[in-house]
Amino acid sequence: MNPTPRPRPRSSGMHINPVTPLGQLVAVLERYVTPLTVDSMLRRSLDHLGLTVEGVTPRNLERAVEEVMVGLRLFCEGHRLPDLMVELAELCHRVAR
Repeated sequence: MNPTPRPRPRSSGMHINPVTPLGQLVAVLERYVTPLTVDSMLRRSLDHLGLTVEGVTPRNLERAVEEVMVGLRLFCEGHRLPDLMVELAELCHRVAR
């Protein structure tokens, strides 16, 4: 029997379950920028959207992605940005199904 993944505490204090849409977003982002940067940008983005960690759903994941990318474009290496954008589009498509 596979245990349900538990939320992992982040440096920001957020607890994000890796199987949720937000957890999947974090996994993608951390391949391109540092976990500390991901946490900082996520916190700002969620606050700006008026969402909580638990409030990110398949229906509003695309809004969260758009908001977080505003800041993350500054921290992702320019030559890797197209790959990040493709991965984020694929994630949004996969989660929306």
